Amino acid sequence: MWLRVGRSLIIDKNRTFSKVGKASMLCQKFDQGCRSTSAFIVTIAKAKQENNSDFYKDFLTQLKKLGDKNLGPSIGNLKKTSGTFVSKDNIDTLDKARNSRNFICHDLFKNTIRKHLLGDDFIDIDDKLLKEHIINVAKGDYIISKWDYEIGEKEPAPYSEDKYITDILRWIGI
Repeated sequence: MWLRVGRSLIIDKNRTFSKVGKASMLCQKFDQGCRSTSAFIVTIAKAKQENNSDFYKDFLTQLKKLGDKNLGPSIGNLKKTSGTFVSKDNIDTLDKARNSRNFICHDLFKNTIRKHLLGDDFIDIDDKLLKEHIINVAKGDYIISKWDYEIGEKEPAPYSEDKYITDILRWIGI
């Protein structure tokens, strides 16, 4: 069945597609950031453990390994460094963010597409449930972004987790 683009959908009331689209952008940013930052942290941990000086080559190798994989292996690699560079709380937050990312990018879209194909002209989502998952992804993305910033800038991140989550929720409109 094709997407019914000629038929008007009554979706503007709650800006459903806008919310889901922006939430998906956050998910994609988290996914990509997690891959590169986890590769960097794993390489640092390995270099420290082995007193290795070929850091850049090892980083590129690690990044290539993660390049075409799902988010799970990136977080799995960080689990291996748990205690050295990454706390268990951070791993738990990243796992929760991964599960919420999967919900937004897979389950939420499946339901939206199914409703559309069944001829439902009003496609709406549970804002409370979406908000819960957006908060989880934003928390994970905050951790990854904070690490990325602090590694690159060599100074504490200027953004708090609460402010980041508030800004994300406002931007998405939820």
